[in-house]
Amino acid sequence: MDAFQDAIVFVGTTALGTREVVSTPLDTRFAGVEVHATVADNLLRRDFFSRPENALALEMVAVLALGIAIGTRVPASGRSAVRKGSLRAGPPQSPQSYGRP
Repeated sequence: MDAFQDAIVFVGTTALGTREVVSTPLDTRFAGVEVHATVADNLLRRDFFSRPENALALEMVAVLALGIAIGTRVPASGRSAVRKGSLRAGPPQSPQSYGRP
């Protein structure tokens, strides 16, 4: 029993059909005991996820770029809808104002 002195032991099955299967971001079928062992290893090594210091700036640039990209595309596709009256503001109009008989 000295082999287990000061050790963390996880007991679980990994054989097909007998294991606890969980989903992870990297694999849809991963053995649960392996997930627990990985978590314990990361805690012991103090290997945590960390957010880069420039993450906020990168996110702001990405949102701004996406907003500009969408902003240049949407008005071009919405012009015909505005001309037809489907995007008018205000109270509902009669069917004739929408170009329907």
